[in-house]
Amino acid sequence: IITIEDTEELKIVVPNRIRLLSNKSQGVTAQLLVELCMRMRPDRIIAGEVRGAEALDFVEALNTGHDGGFASLHARNALMTLARLESLAKRGIKSSDGAMTLREDIANCIEYVVHFRKSSASSTRFCGEIIKVDGLDMSGKYVTRKVF
Repeated sequence: IITIEDTEELKIVVPNRIRLLSNKSQGVTAQLLVELCMRMRPDRIIAGEVRGAEALDFVEALNTGHDGGFASLHARNALMTLARLESLAKRGIKSSDGAMTLREDIANCIEYVVHFRKSSASSTRFCGEIIKVDGLDMSGKYVTRKVF
């Protein structure tokens, strides 16, 4: 299991974990760490928070046969999380050719989106909804089912 973070926030206690920390001032970006972790052939990739072009590398990593991964990112609801991931991943595309298959790649590698909400009465977070991604329809829109 490889975790990629910019600050040490994840509390994962397993014997086979490698923690990678980004440091922009040293030129070590989350995007570089996702790329480097692929050489370690991890079973799981966990990105603490996806904020930029590393989203493309994360999607590509999940589509290369790894058993799974997890990433957190900010979005208004579960369906908008897919659009946000797509938007962030587009920052990493160097040519217009890659944009054509991006949505298909996301639909192929993302199985579930779990969206947490903040309680209006306190700062407590709770699971607001879970959707399952079943692919794309003929018009290229995500096909999802509400699980919770």
